[in-house]
Amino acid sequence: MSGGARSAIEAIPTPERWGALCFYGEWFGGRPHENQHTLTDVLGDDALLVLSFDQGETLRVENPTGISVTEEGLRIAQASQVRWEWFYYGRPRTPANRYLIEYRVDSGGAIAVTDTGDWYTPHHEPTPSADAVAFLKLVVR
Repeated sequence: MSGGARSAIEAIPTPERWGALCFYGEWFGGRPHENQHTLTDVLGDDALLVLSFDQGETLRVENPTGISVTEEGLRIAQASQVRWEWFYYGRPRTPANRYLIEYRVDSGGAIAVTDTGDWYTPHHEPTPSADAVAFLKLVVR
């Protein structure tokens, strides 16, 4: 992958760098395509990809494999850790308003989730067979 994954993501045309995020089958925000994000930058290598988004969000993907870019968007089949950080929308971008959801995959394939959301009781049920990350556009056929 060395540079290949990063190059593939960087090659996404700027007007096409938007979509909704899904981690291990769980849509960020709760419902499919509820939130739309715009990719602004990508850094990294074989061990770590860091994707930045327009509202100050950051997606860190450790040991990503099975990366594909299609007209639907970006998919990362597997990762050892996926960490999504964002500021509570509508509030000032301060450290107190920064939240995260982190998925860690153990050697047996079980996924542990950490969620710092403090306005609800998190209930995560990640699907190990789902893509670690799906950044997908709403495609109407």
